[in-house]
Amino acid sequence: MRQLITILTITLLGLNNVFGCVCNDLDYKKMLKTYDYVVIGRPTTNIHPDSVAVRLLNNEGKGSEVFFTIEKIIKGDFKQGKVIIYQIGRGSCLGMLRLGDKYLIFGHKKNYAPPPPGYFSPIVEIDSLTGKEEIIYAPFDNTSIVGDYIETIKDNYDIVYTGLCGLFSERTKFYRQTRKWRKNDIQKNHS
Repeated sequence: MRQLITILTITLLGLNNVFGCVCNDLDYKKMLKTYDYVVIGRPTTNIHPDSVAVRLLNNEGKGSEVFFTIEKIIKGDFKQGKVIIYQIGRGSCLGMLRLGDKYLIFGHKKNYAPPPPGYFSPIVEIDSLTGKEEIIYAPFDNTSIVGDYIETIKDNYDIVYTGLCGLFSERTKFYRQTRKWRKNDIQKNHS
């Protein structure tokens, strides 16, 4: 029995490293065509400043769902120079942004990705005609404090839905490469 428990424990702990977010095929030109938004800018503060957890993240200078000041628009139209960065991944696919650092962000206008299993909140609805109870699973984000807060301000800000594979710090090799590609594209267009 002890041997079985040891084997199961090692197996389960080992699986932690197996499941992770992998960003394959990082091709700037393909990504430029695929994504609705491509911007450069800086995260300024976490969303929902009334939350204790968010205040702690602000004090640490990092966050995942943040207000983002746009410095350059490569693709997309925006209501104003500040947007909401809302990440659709959880766990290993959630990118932690450093507040104040410069980022290249690829994002979508809509949340195309369903939340992963376990991120659904069951809601019981009663059919008005039959009186039967029906369980409906709403995305976890719709019941979260941040999700609720975003619902109240979404008319004032554009929301950029993204994930770890769409966030690139100015410190990354991919960010530096895209700067070169963008400069080359600008030079080709002016020739």
